[in-house]
Amino acid sequence: SRHELTLPAALPRGSYSMFVDGRPLGEVGARQFTVPPLDVRLDADFGGKVRLVGYTFDATRTRLQLVWQAAPRADADYTVFLHLVNAAGERVAGTDAPPPVPASQWARGEVVVDERAVPLADGLLAGDYHLVAGLYRPEDGERLRTKSGQDRVGLQMVQVAGGREH
Repeated sequence: SRHELTLPAALPRGSYSMFVDGRPLGEVGARQFTVPPLDVRLDADFGGKVRLVGYTFDATRTRLQLVWQAAPRADADYTVFLHLVNAAGERVAGTDAPPPVPASQWARGEVVVDERAVPLADGLLAGDYHLVAGLYRPEDGERLRTKSGQDRVGLQMVQVAGGREH
């Protein structure tokens, strides 16, 4: 017999076992191909390999959800950087880490939601900072460039007062 299996849209990426009457039937892989709601839509194409579709910023928790998409397919694993830069464009704080799923494992058009803490260093001087994001190859540090030639994309302005974001 034939049956159609509908998976919930919010089902996390992974492999799920299927059972019929308690007997294993096989596994199904779940991946996300629909872009979730975003605060800011960007559509920044990094080298024709990965797109930063946009992001959602949660100021109360100082968290950011970056939404990436294979465009058309990443051919290597990349590290994501999220840096806070001053008015001169100099990095004053930041984090570098791979996305939650290695980019080389993304299917064509797959959407990956990457939640990160906004990097606020202790002792950061009061002022306005710009949050930027990008990708690089960990083996040589070479950054992927956007179609406009930039090696990063500007995201959110962050105001720091007395060492704390608000």
